Amino acid sequence: MGKEITLSYDTDNIQHILTLLEELASKVNDILVRHKISGKTITLKVKYHDFSVITRSRTLPLYIQQSPDIIMRHIIALLKKTDAGKKKIRLLGITVSNLDNNIPEYIQTVFPFYKTMQ
Repeated sequence: MGKEITLSYDTDNIQHILTLLEELASKVNDILVRHKISGKTITLKVKYHDFSVITRSRTLPLYIQQSPDIIMRHIIALLKKTDAGKKKIRLLGITVSNLDNNIPEYIQTVFPFYKTMQ
């Protein structure tokens, strides 16, 4: 589940980039809440002015409990692993994957065992 935005102009203004990412994090969170889904992997997509594209992702040990603040905290860490602020950016995207539809992470399977007669 994700959202992305193509900018009407290329920017290297980090404050503007962070504002756009906050809006995307909120929209992605809304999708997760609407569909009652959680995810473990957060991915940041960045397309630079020269059309080169990079992604940075982080897989968490626990599912994100539908929180734009948690999404944004990890997006900021991922953004630091890009050239944002140094190279102009044309597109930003946030995706949450490795989804869970409210199914327990571990399900105990029960197998019936029968005593056989010999």
